[in-house]
Amino acid sequence: MAFDGTNMSCIAVGAMRMHMFKTTADAKAAVDSAGYFNSYAKFCTAGDLFLVEATDDTGWMYVSANSGTVVDVNDLVTARGSDTD
Repeated sequence: MAFDGTNMSCIAVGAMRMHMFKTTADAKAAVDSAGYFNSYAKFCTAGDLFLVEATDDTGWMYVSANSGTVVDVNDLVTARGSDTD
């Protein structure tokens, strides 16, 4: 599926920005794909942090590059842990 920006929000503190995104249609493999966030290019810059909840995982992604039209993000780093108690 394509990126749906209605489920994206941004928290900005000075130059630091964190974006939160939830998809009910796409797994992390799709969200990690090149070009997934291209339509969001004007709202993010390299170094921004994305907190992503995909259908099969939740985690962090960094914007590694943004040309103004093409957004490249690093692979999702899982934020879920295990509850051993």
